Formats: sequence, C-alpha cells, structure tokens
Amino acid sequence: MRQHLLYVMSPSRAEGIAQAIVRLGAKPIDDNAITATYELDHRLLKGISLRIYLLSDIDGVTPFLRHHPVDLLVYDERGSDGKEALQGIYQIARDVHSLAQLWGPDFHFPMSRIVTVLRASQDVDHRIFALGRLNVRDVLVEPKKTSLVLRWLHALLYAGVVRNNKVGMALSGGAIEGLLYQAGTVLALKHAFTGRDIYSCDSISGISSGSIVGSVVANGIEVEDLIRGVLDMKSKYPPFKISTLFDLAGFDIVKRVFNTSLRMRKVKPSQWLENTLESIPTGFFKGERLESYLHDLFA
Repeated sequence: MRQHLLYVMSPSRAEGIAQAIVRLGAKPIDDNAITATYELDHRLLKGISLRIYLLSDIDGVTPFLRHHPVDLLVYDERGSDGKEALQGIYQIARDVHSLAQLWGPDFHFPMSRIVTVLRASQDVDHRIFALGRLNVRDVLVEPKKTSLVLRWLHALLYAGVVRNNKVGMALSGGAIEGLLYQAGTVLALKHAFTGRDIYSCDSISGISSGSIVGSVVANGIEVEDLIRGVLDMKSKYPPFKISTLFDLAGFDIVKRVFNTSLRMRKVKPSQWLENTLESIPTGFFKGERLESYLHDLFA
C-alpha cells in the first residue's frame, strides 16, 4: 500500500532530514515535483510504501497540495530558522481556506491529515492542546530515534486514522433536477478527494433519483457519462431522458379505478369517491423504462 507523505521543515534541517531518509534505505526519484522526492520501504512500516516529499518552504505547501496527492502532512518545527508549529499550522489553514475559495470545491485538504513534530519546551503541553483545537491529528515531541518516527507514521497510516476511515455517501432525490444535482455533487467530490477514489466508498445509499446516481457510482461508471446522457451530449452510454424516469402507468391506474367503481355502484357518492381514491396505487410509474436503461447501462 503506497502512501504519500509531505514533510515540511525549516531550511536548516532539510539536508539532515534528507540524509536520515537515505540512511533508512530511501531511494531518490524524479517525479517532476517541486520538492526532493524519495521512495521508502522499511520493515517498520509493515507493508506500507512511502513516497516522501521534502519541502522547506511553507509558502509552497498549498500549491503543492493543489497538484499532488498527500495522505499525511508532517510539520516539523525543529530548527532555528523555522516557524513554531502553531504559527505554521495557522498559516497552512489560512492558505488552504483562502485558496479553496479561489480554486473552488476541487481543492480540499482536511486539518486531520496534519501531524506535527515539536521541540521539547516548558509550554509543550499548552501548545499540544492548542494544536488539538486546530484539529491537528497527532503530535510527536522531540523524537530521539528514527525508529520511533517510523512506528508513529505506521500507526497513523495503517491503523486507518488518515486514509482508511470508512466513508459512506448518501444521495437524496428530486426527479431529473435532483439527478443532475446529485451527479454534479459526486463529480465535485471526485475532484476534491485527495488520496481516495470516490468510487471506492464503503457504503452508498440513495433515494429516488439519488439511487440512480448511487448505482452508477457503485458500478464504477464515470458520472460524467451519466451527465452527458441527461444533457443529450455525446456519451458512450444510452441517453437518459425524462420519459425514462417518468414512465406513467396510466392504463393500469385507469383500469384499477374503473374496476373499483363497478364494484361500488350502490355506494353513496361521497363514499364512492373516498373508496376510489384509496384504490389508486401509490406508485404512478411503472419503472420499466428505467429498469431497461439500467440494464443496458450495467451490461
């Protein structure tokens, strides 16, 4: 299992951190990132392969997050020329919020994916509490051994704290407009998710038109193709028309009302109307066209 780790530190510690990673057996790679990048497989990571990005410029964090998957961001405040963790995390949170407004819903990075390495100090407990209020996931204070750091990272990544939390998706209805709205929402989430595939949700539920979108996602069909089908654009799947959803069972309704009326010829008019209304089925649509559409879609 590969995980992507962004390690942010002060410039004075960049060379030392890089040397420590290489001593662990990490191999430098060139993936066109703006950082020094390494691939690390270590027995203490127990099956996790780490792609580590080293970044010594805190102003480059959010641009990096914009273009690269990051499962865990480690902010190391140690070093004489680095910002304290609280200041650094405040800046990252502010930049993420500002750029999310600029770039839209396709940019999102939760604070729960950030952990910090702190230097030992008298007020360390107070600073840990303050970082917790910022939703920082975890803190490690002045680790003395590299093995401790690796075990810490393994616990965070493997135990499901960052990436392996179960994710469910619930989609509401709303006829054809609701279908387009839900499909657009799923498309936005697809671009917003970092390090996770929207099509790998652990559970999906939906009602009415939301159940159609949910079934599309559950079957791994690109939601863009469903949107193109609704908008009558070029798509490799059958077009989705209003008549597909609103397949009125008119004949069945008239037949049922007529048969009920014949059985109530001697009933008072007021009672006749009440009984007739009760005889009308709750489902006004046959669903045969929708069933046929989904059959062709999932075939």
